[in-house]
Amino acid sequence: MDQHLEFRAGVLRECGASASETQELLAYNSNVFDHAGVAELKFPLPDESFVGPWRSYAKEVAEAGTISVLAKYLVQLRFPVRAGISQDAEYLAASTRGSGFGADNVLRLHLQAPEKCRIVLHSTPAGHIPLVIAE
Repeated sequence: MDQHLEFRAGVLRECGASASETQELLAYNSNVFDHAGVAELKFPLPDESFVGPWRSYAKEVAEAGTISVLAKYLVQLRFPVRAGISQDAEYLAASTRGSGFGADNVLRLHLQAPEKCRIVLHSTPAGHIPLVIAE
């Protein structure tokens, strides 16, 4: 057993783990990740494929001056926030099966100032992520 593993085993024993429990816990917590190639990674990583459409959404929201235009892409925006909405048959069909696209594109999420909402593509080490900011 290497020095690090022996140290971990000692901590487990000090916490009251039996010999068999110590072996089971060490096996359960063994590192199974392949670290080969990690040194070659260059940050920031390239953007994931979902970022492209969000760039288009951000442009469309900026041009329209309101987040309301997103209702045609994000079907959840066509529903108000209210108790029980997650169990509503129409909401479930829309959010889990994509039903409802092509229906009306009206924003039913009640926002006091949808024109103050914006989309920002935030740069991270793992690529850009979209943020919907409601001021």
